[in-house]
Amino acid sequence: LATLELALSHAHPGVGVGLVPTLFDRLDPDLLSGAVDAVLTFGVSDVAGVASTRLGELRRVGLVPTGHPYTYRHSVPVAEYARQPLLYSPGLPASYMDPFVLADVRPLTEAALVRLPASRTSDVAGQLLTGQGITVIPAALAAALPPALKRVELDGVPPCWYYMHHRAADVRPELLAMVALFADFTETITRAAHSRPH
Repeated sequence: LATLELALSHAHPGVGVGLVPTLFDRLDPDLLSGAVDAVLTFGVSDVAGVASTRLGELRRVGLVPTGHPYTYRHSVPVAEYARQPLLYSPGLPASYMDPFVLADVRPLTEAALVRLPASRTSDVAGQLLTGQGITVIPAALAAALPPALKRVELDGVPPCWYYMHHRAADVRPELLAMVALFADFTETITRAAHSRPH
């Protein structure tokens, strides 16, 4: 992220990028209110007044608690994984949640979804440890997992992408430049996730 900020400040002196932890149910409201200028997610926003830009590919992997039967398998066919109870946060818009409940693998009406009272990513990890369900995460987030969690490769998972959202009426050159730089950034983290041993 420091490299991205350096590139942006070179083109637009005085402009910086700051990460703002945002609760799941505040992603769209905080964007629309101007509390943040952009939101990085994993699906297109369907909110009026929000422009979504497709960025780099999002590589997805499974995440299970240590001791789960998949702990002992390096990879699992994605169709098999999609039949397992998957954690689901109703606080997220469906378009943001769909990649992580594998809505592109089978219809959601056939999914075993476990409602998860989560407002941030750490809540998901805590819920995994209860053993009520498993989840899917970006491979880039699986680099430094605690011993209690295990990454599982998903064979045959369809491609999907990161998305950057901003207010449609906000066309400041520095904001649009940041969106373009994030396209390169997401490609870089996806390539790094592909090259890591697991």
